[in-house]
Amino acid sequence: SLFTSRIVTRCLVKNILMFKYTLNQKEFTFYSKKNARQRRIIIRPLNQDSFQVSMPKHTTKKMLLEVIKENEKSLIGLKPQLDIIDTMIQSKEVKIFGNVYQLQFGNKMAINHEEKILYINVTRLEHSLIEKALKNALKEILLEEVKQLEVAYQKDFDLSHVQYRFQYMKSKFGSCQPLKKHISLNIELIHYPKVYLEYIYVHELCHLKVPNHSLAFYELMENYIPNHKDLKKSLNHLRKALYKPQALS
Repeated sequence: SLFTSRIVTRCLVKNILMFKYTLNQKEFTFYSKKNARQRRIIIRPLNQDSFQVSMPKHTTKKMLLEVIKENEKSLIGLKPQLDIIDTMIQSKEVKIFGNVYQLQFGNKMAINHEEKILYINVTRLEHSLIEKALKNALKEILLEEVKQLEVAYQKDFDLSHVQYRFQYMKSKFGSCQPLKKHISLNIELIHYPKVYLEYIYVHELCHLKVPNHSLAFYELMENYIPNHKDLKKSLNHLRKALYKPQALS
């Protein structure tokens, strides 16, 4: 067999299970972590030599190895995504709602729409500080747009006490906890035209009324975003273009 399994070790950090596995005569490292809210096994390449695995809490090592074995060709052909934050910092360019802004450093966060410049508040030109400041700036811009959407939809949804969270997410563009009235949005949405932010935002608002993806949910979505199916498809295409994946060697 082309598949061989090595001794499994458990990392002390974040309870990550790490093991070596050989695919087509090349050894790869797999970093797997169980997630109570995960419904299926998701495997993503980290680089040319390793994969990241997110899986349901009931997943056993045997089950995971079977999935890896069944999907050998697909795994070898997967392309790792670029680090989008690192790419923006290196190029000093940021895509904001369909436009390219030049990234500059200063003593406060500001955005110049006429000259297409985004200033971020950085005290020292260290990568970690720049990354943090850039994410904070993008969150502020995103929150401002979401607040405008709130005004447009508050007559149809109870948005009192709704709390927002913005973060880069790898597997979804948004999520909603109806009982807590918590809505999470992927910061990545700021890199696409505003129509996609509204589509995802309304999707999560609809979950405040219908917590699942039943027929009633999609009927509600149709009332506000009739072309949501087309937007979903085109958004996935935009994501692929944004990350410009590189082939494994």
